[in-house]
Amino acid sequence: MGYYQLDAPIGLGLIANIVRDALTPKFLESWQQHVTAHGHTVIFWLCETRTLVTAEPENAQAILTTFFDDFEPGSNRRAGFGTVIGNGIFAADGAQRSASRALLRPSFAKSRVDDTEIFDKHFKDSCRRYLVTME
Repeated sequence: MGYYQLDAPIGLGLIANIVRDALTPKFLESWQQHVTAHGHTVIFWLCETRTLVTAEPENAQAILTTFFDDFEPGSNRRAGFGTVIGNGIFAADGAQRSASRALLRPSFAKSRVDDTEIFDKHFKDSCRRYLVTME
């Protein structure tokens, strides 16, 4: 998995960009531009925390399958995701994360993954509900 390291270890430039971009309605678009400008996979530092972000499907698949145990969420993700979605697969570590993954595994069978229409429908429904509650 190739990557580009974005910003210095302290990440002051990146912090400034995050603050600037967070004040605009195009925050996610800005992040996508940061990532794709450097080959779709970047590692950046925020203070003393190293974070990997990828927009490369093959890298995401490797992280979620082959290297799953190498990418534990850690305390920062637990703090961020935990308040929004609880302590599920995206925020849990260790045995709880493995148990959550085992529960979800049948949903990712080849026949289910190939059915993108149902995923698209549910994703759009979730976005509409989330965006309505944010207003």
